[in-house]
This record gives sequence, C-alpha cells and structure tokens, in this order.
Amino acid sequence: MIVAVQLTALIYGGVSLWSGRPLYYAFSENVLQLVQAYDIDSAQSALALQQNAQFAPHWYSLPRWISAPLPQNTDERAKIVSSAIGGAMMSSPCRDISSAGRTACRRFAAS
Repeated sequence: MIVAVQLTALIYGGVSLWSGRPLYYAFSENVLQLVQAYDIDSAQSALALQQNAQFAPHWYSLPRWISAPLPQNTDERAKIVSSAIGGAMMSSPCRDISSAGRTACRRFAAS
C-alpha cells in the first residue's frame, strides 16, 4: 500500500514538473515572460511545427530566448494586450488597494 502511494506521488510530481518546464523566455516591449509547457496547447504546438519547425517545442527542448514585438497598429496592439490579460482591462491600477493606499497609488501613477 505504501509503495503504491509513493509511486502515485512520484508520477504526479513528474507530470507536474514536466508540464511546468520552461520552453521560452519571451521578451516583449519591456517585459520578460516565461512561457511554460502548459501555456501551449497541442493544437498550437502542431501548428508551430508546420509553420516554423525550428521554433516549435519538442520534448527535448531547452528554454529558448525569443522576441515577441507588439504590432504598430494600435487596434491590433489593444486586441493582443486585452486577450493576454483575459479581456478584463483594469480601469485603474489602484482599484484593488485599500482606501488608505489608494491616494498614494494615484499620486505614484500620476507621476
């Protein structure tokens, strides 16, 4: 019984580490983001393999440095940014702060 629990924990840990492995370090504008294996679904991976095989993730891939510049068109840029944050644009960066800290946040955001 103990061996079965240990093997289950080992398999679960291995799958968690495998799916969370870093595939890309993506630089866009002034932000460096880590793209992990669970961020890319199998359909996107297959499409990348067809379109540009040298950048497609493989099971043996080490993390790669990539650049992802935003388009110059403001409508396309806004569409990408809003989809990246789940479509919920924050009206104010200070909205989730307590009322005491909101004034200081507004002063900082205005400067």
